[in-house]
Amino acid sequence: MKYNSELFYNVLINNYQYEEVNFSFCRALKISSMDAFRYVVFSNSGYLDLSQIENRLIIRKDYFRVFNQAEQESIQHGLFEGRNCIFKATPNLFFEKYPKILKGDKFIVFIEYNTKLKIGEPQYYPLLRNLHSRIEAEGLDPFDFIITLIPSTNNPKDLESFFEFCIVEKYRRNGFLTDSQIPFYYGVGTPDAAAYSNITINNEIFRYLNIVGATTIDLMCLRYQKLSSTPILVDDSYVFEVKTGSVDGSQIKKYKEMNIFNKAYEVIPHKNNVSDYSGLINYDDNGNEKIHESDLFDTSNRSRYYTWLSVYIKCLLVTNFTNHEFANFKKRKNINDTESLISILKKMTFKEIIDEIRGDNYAKNR
Repeated sequence: MKYNSELFYNVLINNYQYEEVNFSFCRALKISSMDAFRYVVFSNSGYLDLSQIENRLIIRKDYFRVFNQAEQESIQHGLFEGRNCIFKATPNLFFEKYPKILKGDKFIVFIEYNTKLKIGEPQYYPLLRNLHSRIEAEGLDPFDFIITLIPSTNNPKDLESFFEFCIVEKYRRNGFLTDSQIPFYYGVGTPDAAAYSNITINNEIFRYLNIVGATTIDLMCLRYQKLSSTPILVDDSYVFEVKTGSVDGSQIKKYKEMNIFNKAYEVIPHKNNVSDYSGLINYDDNGNEKIHESDLFDTSNRSRYYTWLSVYIKCLLVTNFTNHEFANFKKRKNINDTESLISILKKMTFKEIIDEIRGDNYAKNR
């Protein structure tokens, strides 16, 4: 299998039904602004913007860090400014700084570039400048174009984040809460992706908001979610290990041994043989996804893990507040630092937090 733009276009068209658009200057995939934001964050792609250091506005998922490890409640610099309990990097803050993120449809473009030449500027810079000029010549806004880079020397490890996006998007659409690069246990590693579904998540978040599923990014953007049909309830937790530079995803055995996930999958597009320790998600040369099912595994520690996960989710939910709304919430609840924030959130249900977020203006935005 060759990792190139043709494969990536086919993966998104064949499995996720994104609409193909052929401009005079490039091939692209059309998606909504919120779908685009989710894609940018999880796939490590960026909005075309020559004023940025990398000629793209890249919004990395790590900006939205809360905890470093599972079952640990010390808030890290990321969403919050440490113990000060002030928002540092939330989706809302990005939307305020870059309002174009939410304006109109966006277009995904895959660009292959040569990585052999190491002298001077990165080899994709001239390609982006040329594309920028051609977009402007057509009277379009370059910021509406999202660039995913594909190195032509085929260092596939650089492409793993694209397939992490595919996993979180696939299971989001299937009614799960999904995340990538999840906080996990010290010494065990960092799973590339996970998908969760249980009665509390479904009833108090998805059914209450009338949405099918969500990524962790969606939980911070409730005002912008599309209403949908009620999801089918399943009680499952899946873990995924993504590899594009090898066929060895055996790290996933360590995640299984924590007795949380009832299914585990290697996500290795070019791997053909299913390992005996997990299921496999791979792709044929035309980008069609194939799922080789996982066995069922022990979940005796899931309840304890979910207790911590609920705190993580609640921290994400409160970032739907504006700075002014958050200040009022902290004043009403007598919250002075992140420790007191967590203490209060533990006492609240998901529904109660969502109702706080809704306020008087929430219904108007629905």
